[in-house]
Amino acid sequence: SLLSIMPFTSSGSQELAVEITADDQGASEAFDGVADSASGVKTAVLGASAALAGAGVAALAKATQAAASFEQAMVEVEKVTNPETAEQMSKSIREMASTIPMAQEKLAGLAADAGRFGIEGPKNIEAFTESVAKMATATELNAQEAGESLAKLSELTNTPISEVENLGSAINSLSNNFATSSQEIVDGMLRSSAALSQLGLEQTEIAGVSAALNEVSESSERAGTRMRRLAQEMMDPKKSKQLASALGMTTEEFATMRKESPEKLMLSMADAMKQGGTEADALRNALTTTSRQALSGLASNLKGTRAALKLSNKSYKEASSLQKEFNAQTDTFRSQLKLVKNQLKNVAITMGNQILPVLTKGLKKLRPLIKGFARFNKRLNGMPALITAITATITGLTGVVYALGISITTTLLPAIAIVGSLAAAGYALYKAWSTNFAGIRTVLTNTIGVIKQTLQSNRAE
Repeated sequence: SLLSIMPFTSSGSQELAVEITADDQGASEAFDGVADSASGVKTAVLGASAALAGAGVAALAKATQAAASFEQAMVEVEKVTNPETAEQMSKSIREMASTIPMAQEKLAGLAADAGRFGIEGPKNIEAFTESVAKMATATELNAQEAGESLAKLSELTNTPISEVENLGSAINSLSNNFATSSQEIVDGMLRSSAALSQLGLEQTEIAGVSAALNEVSESSERAGTRMRRLAQEMMDPKKSKQLASALGMTTEEFATMRKESPEKLMLSMADAMKQGGTEADALRNALTTTSRQALSGLASNLKGTRAALKLSNKSYKEASSLQKEFNAQTDTFRSQLKLVKNQLKNVAITMGNQILPVLTKGLKKLRPLIKGFARFNKRLNGMPALITAITATITGLTGVVYALGISITTTLLPAIAIVGSLAAAGYALYKAWSTNFAGIRTVLTNTIGVIKQTLQSNRAE
């Protein structure tokens, strides 16, 4: 039994006695149960703590990996720009990744491409990267194709970087309304833009005629090649008189119309080809086969060509088609999942950025030690490294061997550990001697000198 006496009143003048009784076996079982419960709680707490510690280590490792990967991607941006631009783009890219379902490293790759293409300034690079990422998300073009294509078209058609998204909207709108794809329109434009721009066509007009001719051509490659050749012959002074005569114009009228409204001149030629008769025959005679095929294609799709020119111009001005398509793609489950991953990765990169400098500094300090051990290891024909590796291997296999009932490790491991320790001690002594740590080399050299002098004196006596 257990008697407990406690104060009953605040003054303590009266006390209350409580007696708890139990047989020996019951009391013992009760207290054992309490002990077991306490032990179970302790085990659970230790297990939970270990799990949390493991999760923490894993999280730090993931954060370090994410930060290192992003750091490497930004190094490529810095190579083609400068440290200041790369620093600004690092923040911009992480912000983009929270709204664009494309990995941070891919966005950084687009920014690096922009720098390689000659695009300068953080604002221009950011605008280009965002527009290309949207186009890669909204169309069948992949990120690299979209980046290279828009950069080249921007240069070929004299499109400002700030209006790259406008051009992307025009291309996307045309692909949605004509029997051709964004990839085919872009391919045709890349092949013909240099000549058509020289002729005087705007980027919207080049996109329009490319879409229209793609509809009636075997491939975008042939459509682009034919348009390039037609533009070149329209500018050829030797062809001007024949082409003007075929259209019932003077050479001067032809030249004036070509300068002021080259797209209207092209449509007039296509219309004449469609009507047939002597004008069409004269045009065929004046043009080469490749140019005739281009003009015949536009003539067979004259209504579509006019519609394409109109739609391209409208879509370029509104600059909304690409954004609408992008929004539709972003609303899908797959895109939303990517955005969540990107946001989590942004958190990891922020964490990792705090860890990387410390690890980098530590690795720099570790390299001389490894280099020193390598020299020491080489002098001893690799034995220190071999002993260390064997020790680690035997230690790792101890559990497996023990489970099989083999006791060889209990015999070998101490011996190997001693040899490994001796190797480590030897390396430590070598390192201390080579660096004269704590003056050890000086002291020993002086001591050996005194001993030699003493021995020589004794011999002399």
